[in-house]
Amino acid sequence: MAKELIKNRRLVEEYNTQIIENEQIIENNRKLLAQKDIELHEAKERVDENEKLEVQNQLLKEMVRKKEKVYKQYLEKHKNEYLEEHQELHLRYNRLRRRKEILLEQVIRKNDLLLWFKNAPETKEKFSEKDLEEFLEIINKLYDGFANRLKSKYEELTQDEIIYCCLLKIKMKPNQIAAILGITHDNVYKRKQRIKDRVKPGKIKLEDLLYEMELEE
Repeated sequence: MAKELIKNRRLVEEYNTQIIENEQIIENNRKLLAQKDIELHEAKERVDENEKLEVQNQLLKEMVRKKEKVYKQYLEKHKNEYLEEHQELHLRYNRLRRRKEILLEQVIRKNDLLLWFKNAPETKEKFSEKDLEEFLEIINKLYDGFANRLKSKYEELTQDEIIYCCLLKIKMKPNQIAAILGITHDNVYKRKQRIKDRVKPGKIKLEDLLYEMELEE
């Protein structure tokens, strides 16, 4: 079908070129007919030629119209196919993401450090550098070296910013992140925006950017 479509487009271009050439001949003939000293028989020839070319142009325009209709139908058909495929991929993506979130909740409940992190706003615990390093090790094991890959890909990020991204990765809420890192709620949002602007300015969410990195595993 694609080859036929290309052939149709080529024919349309040829027809349009012929139409333009015919219209130019018709115009030249009309100018010649306007001259007073033109021979009668030549005038008759010019008139006949114009009539033939006008008929030819009508046929060519009709063929162009039909080819354009086929082309538009083809585009519409494949547009709908693309939309259906896109919707299916979107549904599969959401199902996969939700499944990962459920598995993550199960992992957090079974890991003392992650559970400790999750309950940080209630327990008011202070976390040491060793705790945070252990947390990064857990993330690397869970997500195939995610923290290390993040550091390699975005060398400008600080250790605290790497930790912040990893906390987002496991769906920690702003109040949990604030408690774990010992910062205010306002600073949680400011740091998130600062990291996003540094790694990939634009409308994409930092969470989505981190999820894309997971797909690169």
